[in-house]
Amino acid sequence: MKLKKMFFILLVSASLMTVSQSAFAEVGWGDTQGTAEMIPPGYGYGSTIEGAFDSEWTYYYNDTGKSLVLRPILQSPSGLNYDFFYLTYKADGEQDMLMLASDNGAGETDQIDLILRPGEKVYFNVIGHDSTQNDPTARYSFDLKLIYSE
Repeated sequence: MKLKKMFFILLVSASLMTVSQSAFAEVGWGDTQGTAEMIPPGYGYGSTIEGAFDSEWTYYYNDTGKSLVLRPILQSPSGLNYDFFYLTYKADGEQDMLMLASDNGAGETDQIDLILRPGEKVYFNVIGHDSTQNDPTARYSFDLKLIYSE
């Protein structure tokens, strides 16, 4: 049974890595938590950090009735170091957790796996590592992968 479950997880993971939708953000898009754009698992977007105080907010609400393991992935532009943090809310609306994903440096990929239970919401915020890490012409990519669903 465990082998069958592991095979299913690997199959789903492989298919999600090769078949990902994407959208491209606009300047001024998702600049606050209140204006965050919804991004479902299997989708991604590309955007820029235009200045020292710019950031991009997205979120996902788990209305599936199942617990999900999600993998947000941030690819910084070459020569720039962008980070992301995530903020989770329980099904009753209470803030649960605020975490910064591990930082792998300029031009690298940052990612983390997180569990989102039914009715929970997660917000993601992409930011420059410091006030010098921005460029209105350098696109980063952010993808949200579904790793496992119970």
